[in-house]
Amino acid sequence: MNELDLHLCHDLILSKDQMAIAPEGVEIITAIDSLIARVLGINVERISNDLTYQSIREWDSLSHVTLMIALETELGIKITDQIMLQLHSVGAIREFAQTHMIRADEGAKSAPTITVHRGLEGVYIERSTITNIDGERGVLEHRGYNIHDLVEQSSFEETVWLLLNGELPDAPTLAAFQEELRLHRELPAAIVDLVRMLAHAHPMEVLRTGISALGALACDDQDESQAAAMRSGLSLIAQIPTLIATHHAIRSGREPIAPHATLSHAKNFLYMLFGEEPSPSAVRFVDKDLIAHAEHGLNASAFVARVAIGCKANLYQERQRAVPMKKFHHHE
Repeated sequence: MNELDLHLCHDLILSKDQMAIAPEGVEIITAIDSLIARVLGINVERISNDLTYQSIREWDSLSHVTLMIALETELGIKITDQIMLQLHSVGAIREFAQTHMIRADEGAKSAPTITVHRGLEGVYIERSTITNIDGERGVLEHRGYNIHDLVEQSSFEETVWLLLNGELPDAPTLAAFQEELRLHRELPAAIVDLVRMLAHAHPMEVLRTGISALGALACDDQDESQAAAMRSGLSLIAQIPTLIATHHAIRSGREPIAPHATLSHAKNFLYMLFGEEPSPSAVRFVDKDLIAHAEHGLNASAFVARVAIGCKANLYQERQRAVPMKKFHHHE
């Protein structure tokens, strides 16, 4: 961090009582408020010192990165990682902009410097508490639990609950969750008919199209609540194995097998694929594989999903865009 950065970070922690707003500062704040409102897509009247990162739906991780880039362009400076960590509220951004622009604007404003990050190389867009991936050390953790412990001692359903809720379920909670998944396995008849039309298409294309159609049949675009997203997510977790098995059966010249009412997630998937109850070893192998691939952090499909969600897509629309990324060689 250079000397200017140190001065700017120091100014950010000064209280409002210590920083007098000069007349030109009012104009700066007005301009910054307009920029924040434009980037977040909200009315400027909603801008206040108390507005913070992730306190509203519009200020998500993608919007925050976009806001930092816009500030770099507006102020004509490079916002370092240290400064970015400080700019977590409207109040902090106002003070930062006022301090910099009053210092810099003694003469003509210098031309902005724009840094292009090809392929987002070196750009961090999120800090996740869900998954920790350290490729150099060979570490993969879900909610603090080592993946090796989860694979050996957990089940896919238990791991899904952990990822969604941040803690492992007790026995009654897990049983209720397993039952909820079982109740959502069946596909609407219209989806099965659609899969018949796509019998010879690539499985990933069928999966993408099937998810889109499920969303058209089941999703309420007006409900943006977390509860609605959770319902959609549970339905997709339950129905995607059925969708895959249905296409596999149809393109193999067989009639699809309906989901089993009592089998586990992995066991039911194998049952629908092959038409008979699988061996315990086969079930455990698939269950381990599902656990290992349950969450990816920020690979290509996860990034596409974040972009879609940042554009206010619902969960089905987001999955529809993310799934095709898994078809390509450079997905990881």
